[in-house]
Amino acid sequence: MTDTNETHATLTGAAPALIRALRQAAESAEHNGRAWFGVEDVLAVLLDENKSALRHYAAQQGLVDQVDAVSELAQSIVPGSANGASTPAAPVSVEFTITGPDAAELEASIRA
Repeated sequence: MTDTNETHATLTGAAPALIRALRQAAESAEHNGRAWFGVEDVLAVLLDENKSALRHYAAQQGLVDQVDAVSELAQSIVPGSANGASTPAAPVSVEFTITGPDAAELEASIRA
């Protein structure tokens, strides 16, 4: 048993955009001084994505201001630094592997 909380997840069949969003959420958490990330971080990233389907359809419907307001709300609930005794010891990260004929293109879209 360890003295810190450590979590690991494996995703199979995740779209490159989801992997990119998870990686951005992890980077945001690390930037905010945390070794973990949660739904708040992911939500903030998803709502801030300028190329998202949500923003595309919001623009078509004339709802960009509303999406911006929800995005600002999501940013406001992202936790700051947290360094308790049980905080994960390892830095936050999202690792991935891609195989197949389009692997290079999919990886490039994740790292973009």
